[in-house]
Amino acid sequence: MKNMFKFLSQWEANNNREWLLENKELFMLGYHEFEIIANTMMRRIENFDPESLDRLSMEKVVVLDSDPRFDGSPKRAQYLAEVIPHGKVLGYFISVSPGNRSFIGGGLFPTNLMVATKLIRDYIDVNGKELEAILQNPKFAATYELKGVNLKYVPRDYRMKHPYSAYLKHKSWFVDFQVSDSLVMSPSFPGIMENACSTMKPFLDYLNLALDGYEKPKK
Repeated sequence: MKNMFKFLSQWEANNNREWLLENKELFMLGYHEFEIIANTMMRRIENFDPESLDRLSMEKVVVLDSDPRFDGSPKRAQYLAEVIPHGKVLGYFISVSPGNRSFIGGGLFPTNLMVATKLIRDYIDVNGKELEAILQNPKFAATYELKGVNLKYVPRDYRMKHPYSAYLKHKSWFVDFQVSDSLVMSPSFPGIMENACSTMKPFLDYLNLALDGYEKPKK
C-alpha cells in the first residue's frame, strides 16, 4: 500500500496538471491499491449485512479537496469510497489520506441538503430515544461519538425543551473512526474495517429510516 500514500503525499505537494500527467503510472499503482481496500470493505460488509449481498453500490474517487466532514477545511489529497446498500441514501465511507488522516465513517456530512436535514430532525422528534440508545450502546460509544455542525438553539419547528434537543440542534449527523497510515497498511486492517462498519450499522440504519423515500440530488 506504499504507492497509495506516496502518490497522495507527492500530489498534495505538487498540485498541478503537469505533475499529474508525468506521474500517471504512480497514480494508477496507488489507485489500484485503494481499489483493493474499497473492495475488501465491501466484501466485509456483506459478512454482517447479508441482505446487502449483490445489492451494494460503490463510488470511488481520488480528489484534492477539503475534508467532507468539515466545512471550509484545508484541501488535502485523498482516496474516497462510499459503499451504499441498495435502496439506501447513506452508506459506509472510507477516506485514505497520508499523515494519519484516514478515517472510516458514515452519516449525513455537512451539506446544503435542507430536505434531508428536516427529515432527520422530524424523525428524531418522534424517535429520539432510539437514537440515544444507539449512541449509548457500550460497543458503539467505545468506538464513536456523534459529530456534526450544530445550531445554537433548537429550530423553531420543535419544542425548545425537547428531551433530545441536543440532537435536534444538529445540521449534520455523522461518526468517524480515525486510522493511522501504519494501520491502513497492516494485515489486520480488513478486520478493523469490518468491526468499524458493523458497529456503525445501527446508526446508519436509523438515519436511512429517517430518509426513507428521499432521493439524494444527483451531482
